[in-house]
Amino acid sequence: MLDLQVFLQSKVFPHLSQHDIERLLSCTKVVLLKRGEKRSRRALYVVYRGRLRIDGEELTFGEYRIGEHVEALEESIVLEIDERCVTGIRLAPPAIMEEECRVGRLIKRSPITVPPTVSVIDAVKIMARHGVSSVVIVDGEKPVGIFTDTDLRKLVASGGDLSKPIAQYMSKSLVTVSSEASCLEAVYKMMLHNIKHLVVVDASEKLVGVVTVRDIAYIYGPYHLYYVRRIRSSSSVEELSRVYRDFVERVRRDASKFIDPQEIPDPITLTRMTTTVYRTLIERVASIAAKKLNIDPDKAAYLVLGSGGRYEQFLVTDRDTMLIYAELSESRAREFAEMVEDMLDRIGFPGCEKGYTAKKLLYSLKEIDSEVEKLVRSIGQNEESIILLSLLFDADTVWGKEDFAKTVRETIAKYASHNRRPIVRMMLMFRPPLGAFGRLQKQFDIKVRGLAPIVMTVKGVAMVENITRYTHTLDRLNALVEKNVIPRDLGVDVREAYVTLLRYAIWFQAVKGRRKVTTSELTGGELQMLKAAFRTAERLIDYIQLHYG
Repeated sequence: MLDLQVFLQSKVFPHLSQHDIERLLSCTKVVLLKRGEKRSRRALYVVYRGRLRIDGEELTFGEYRIGEHVEALEESIVLEIDERCVTGIRLAPPAIMEEECRVGRLIKRSPITVPPTVSVIDAVKIMARHGVSSVVIVDGEKPVGIFTDTDLRKLVASGGDLSKPIAQYMSKSLVTVSSEASCLEAVYKMMLHNIKHLVVVDASEKLVGVVTVRDIAYIYGPYHLYYVRRIRSSSSVEELSRVYRDFVERVRRDASKFIDPQEIPDPITLTRMTTTVYRTLIERVASIAAKKLNIDPDKAAYLVLGSGGRYEQFLVTDRDTMLIYAELSESRAREFAEMVEDMLDRIGFPGCEKGYTAKKLLYSLKEIDSEVEKLVRSIGQNEESIILLSLLFDADTVWGKEDFAKTVRETIAKYASHNRRPIVRMMLMFRPPLGAFGRLQKQFDIKVRGLAPIVMTVKGVAMVENITRYTHTLDRLNALVEKNVIPRDLGVDVREAYVTLLRYAIWFQAVKGRRKVTTSELTGGELQMLKAAFRTAERLIDYIQLHYG
């Protein structure tokens, strides 16, 4: 009986209390069925061994169903649980939280708007009368800017003229969010643009309202945004180290509350937000070092590579960085890179095990073309070339000249377009952990064998198809679908598979503290979900192999 209790608690219903498990066991009958044997009795059936068909649905190890007509497809052991004992017990795990909060839910009032010609002082009076911290400036019905309490403080501090039209002082780079977007996405945009207000629009871009960081705080308590602000206000390695350690621990603690991977809310936005905190840390360190060394941000760029460049990090395993400089001497650039990397080491943010940091990846802007050409030419001669090329294609700027990262990606695409087959072939070297007859291997690395087959395949095709605008895997996938490189139906399936695998990657890193997955620790339903995701990854790889030789 103890074996059955462990089985139900760990493999089938890990979200249930011990009391509920014991209640189910009190009504459980263990039945041995020979191949082809049938049974007709309505009950909750849980497959302990073998394969069954229950009311027309095929089930295997760890899977369950309340049904009546049972047929053994092979010799099987099944737990038959009296349906009366199931009443009141929630067999399915709690629903995924990502649907709980949409931005539209946070809009409690119509937006307060003013025309561009209204004076600042009159606009401020309107804000005070309505008790709001911002007004949206509209031209007709179109929102063209926003003016907030922060803008007012800056204006007063600088001695600005409050009688002038508000159009002269409003924030014109309007950041909007869809009313259907998740609240997590709203937090991500606030973090990315370092703002406290977002203008909310509907599907037709019509103004709906304004949402503030305080609005979202009442729903989520967005600790990611809190840590971004702490990092930006820190001025020493010691302070940043404390913030970094606190954040990593908070991420672990937050993720550990999830009973299973399917409870993890909106993993795409979650990893974007988490990555943004890590990137902000690098940006802050680079800013401190640049100030000490008097490095002009127009003459250099600090880049993040790999998952950091793609906004796909969760718990940090290492950092991949690069420095590109122009109009600086190599010695000055090297001094800058070494100061930044040494500070990050002292903070506790681990560097790349293979040494792919700015201490090694240090180039002048003029060198990029020749360095990329060398890498592309050496594809197939050594594995390091494709790995480094892959990292560089994810390059994104965290500090300094924005265009430098774009130059790196565009240069790679230029040479890759003339070397399509060897590059795609090398990027397809990561395969899902499916053996003969589609059987899942007993143990595998969820990142290398799970996510990488999709990430690297999509990246390789984006590289040779000149998709340089995006770095995130799903953004690249969508661009390839729009370009008719990947069929739309396959693109939809790949996206779903990627989200599933990302959930498991997050869960194993945070809850288990590792990337290695052992299939014996998964439920039957989890095994089925993973196998379906891996089969989709194989379909993608097969399709790309067929079209690129």
